[in-house]
Amino acid sequence: MRYEEEVGTSAPLKAGFGSTMGTLITRIKLRNYKSIASCDVTLNDLSVLVGLNGAGKSNFLDAFAFISDACNNTLDAALRNRGGVGAVRRKSGGHPVNFGMSFFVNLDEGRNAFYAFEISALPGEKFEVRKEVASISDPDPTKSYDYKVERGMIISMTDIGVKPDIRPDRLFLTSVAGLKPFDLLFDAMSSLVVYDINPDDFRFPQPHEAGSSLNSSGQNLAAVLREVSNESPMIYDRISEYLKRIVSGIERVEVKSLGPTETIQFSQNVQGGSSPWRFDALNMSNGTLRSLGVLTALFHQKMHRNSRAAFTGIEEPEGTIHPGAAAVLMDAILEAAKSSQVILTTHSPELLDHSGVRDDNLLVVTSERNETSVGHADEASRRAMRDSLMTAGELLRANQLAVNKKERVNLSQASLFAQ
Repeated sequence: MRYEEEVGTSAPLKAGFGSTMGTLITRIKLRNYKSIASCDVTLNDLSVLVGLNGAGKSNFLDAFAFISDACNNTLDAALRNRGGVGAVRRKSGGHPVNFGMSFFVNLDEGRNAFYAFEISALPGEKFEVRKEVASISDPDPTKSYDYKVERGMIISMTDIGVKPDIRPDRLFLTSVAGLKPFDLLFDAMSSLVVYDINPDDFRFPQPHEAGSSLNSSGQNLAAVLREVSNESPMIYDRISEYLKRIVSGIERVEVKSLGPTETIQFSQNVQGGSSPWRFDALNMSNGTLRSLGVLTALFHQKMHRNSRAAFTGIEEPEGTIHPGAAAVLMDAILEAAKSSQVILTTHSPELLDHSGVRDDNLLVVTSERNETSVGHADEASRRAMRDSLMTAGELLRANQLAVNKKERVNLSQASLFAQ
């Protein structure tokens, strides 16, 4: 099926179920992470990373996946999954040995947190946590909860009745994950999910499994849709409504059991047919499958949370989707951003030209001699958008989006840990 035959209309859907929840990660600092020498970026409910191929958009987004990976697995696994510490720390003439990250976080219970760490590379592809700090506010303004560790030693820590074991090759946050209120910070950092939806990972039938969380490529999409359909029909219907607008003729999406496996089945109107025909995922286009995967990534987390803010990162949600469907796709992204912080990378001027995208949603990513800069658009670009002289999409097409020079920073070790 050709993309031109898939695209539905961009007429707006009726109001969704989202409500404003707040931004989970309000600010991030990176130092010597992959191609990023340093950056200090504030984030909104929706942040859209734009830039040329190879500029470093994916490297910035991967920082969120890295800390989540380190919390859900181990620091060693997070590094090995990226080729080891030598592949993660920035390559440059100065040969930096350390890389680090800082996060400013909105937590449950009205708390805020600051969390930062720095990793040192050691000979033989070994590493250690050179420094790690955490600070969590309390509803009582006279109280706070903090710790500071350096190279396998607890330098200071709020007295909470116990001092967990510490290892120089582990993040201390994983050791205090069961202790209040550090559990709130751990839950937040481990919940950061970055998706790069790959239709080939769920085109064929998959074994039955739990479907509470969609994995990063969408491989367990059938299981997740089955659980959403059973537990939250309203969310399931919302995903279906958007898919019908993106893909012409789709009438229904359901999960079909095939003995020890399951797949996704689509009911779609065909020329000359008196009723919709059924097609398994194997027979559907990349555009249809990717659309369903992206929509599920955007909305399914709401099934498992109440007031808690969440985070969803998506690599190029418009990939293999016809440009004519961009308006509907951005409608879905904007609705999802009311209940989950959304960060995405894109090359699509059509997405950027949506009326709901503000100039402060844009994060421009540029690269010079393999050194990435990340920040909001410069004043000239923002003025052009505010005065309706050029749209963000037109600026992207003309390669006229630039990082605000005031946001270009050179983070020292001290400023990485400054709150």
